[in-house]
Amino acid sequence: MKMKKLVIYFLAFFPLFVSAQTKHSKEKNDDDVKEQGVELYIGAGVYMGSKKCAKYYNGGPENVQTSSGGNTLGYIFGNQYRYDEIKDLIIENNKYIPRDSKISVSSYPKDDMRYSPAMLVQLGARYRFNSNWSIAISYSFARLKAKGSFFVTYSPRVPGNDNPEYLQYGLQGTENRSLIELTGAYTFETGSIVKPFIEFGGQFNYVRVKKFQVVIEGREYDLIDRYGGSNYVPGLAMQTYDVRQGGSGFGICGAVGLKLVVSKMVSLDPVFYVSGSKFNLPPYNTSLTFNYGAAVRISMMP
Repeated sequence: MKMKKLVIYFLAFFPLFVSAQTKHSKEKNDDDVKEQGVELYIGAGVYMGSKKCAKYYNGGPENVQTSSGGNTLGYIFGNQYRYDEIKDLIIENNKYIPRDSKISVSSYPKDDMRYSPAMLVQLGARYRFNSNWSIAISYSFARLKAKGSFFVTYSPRVPGNDNPEYLQYGLQGTENRSLIELTGAYTFETGSIVKPFIEFGGQFNYVRVKKFQVVIEGREYDLIDRYGGSNYVPGLAMQTYDVRQGGSGFGICGAVGLKLVVSKMVSLDPVFYVSGSKFNLPPYNTSLTFNYGAAVRISMMP
């Protein structure tokens, strides 16, 4: 008798259960159809480059690019004309250094070169398959500035002289980075206006060195060899070249963020970004380097 009642209850309520599930499935499919389409976004934030790549600008002998010592401090200290000019400049601004002193580089900033935080701008397009899955392609740009310092010393010293034996001067480099990334993303449905998401994909990058200088007593000296390996001679009409340092590279990238839904067409997406990238800055282009940043995107679905 009990079994008969159970069968009756089952037959009575099963159509209602199936109807509810069908309705739920239809609503989800309808939502997925609504979520399909192209999404455009623009973003801005901060980008931090790996200090490993910043070593490209430390002026050390391992970074030599040409026969005349380009990209190293030897490029200017090893050129007799530049050396005499720098020596006179240092002695003129530091009266306690004897005129017959020898000036030499004491140390290089091998681990002290660092990039300053850079502004990142980004443009992207995303295709949403449904409310969860999507793919995107984006272009990002950042101009990075690397800074560090090195020391020079002089000899002989004057006995009893309490002035410092070492003088500190600055190195600075500027580069442009362009990042093209193809990523897949998954957005978690939460039933609220806040939806977490994750992204992962591949990166093609291009870096161009814009400036590489040393600053000594307020005067800037270019460390990029623009004379094709010829030694600099003041007053001589020398041919100069448009030197392009840098090039293409690749990497992997990922991000986590929150999609804050403002309306059916607009959302604000704060995101934290990381990448493992090879940038064409030899000899620091043999392994992936860690870079990261944070940004806010404005996403629009036409």
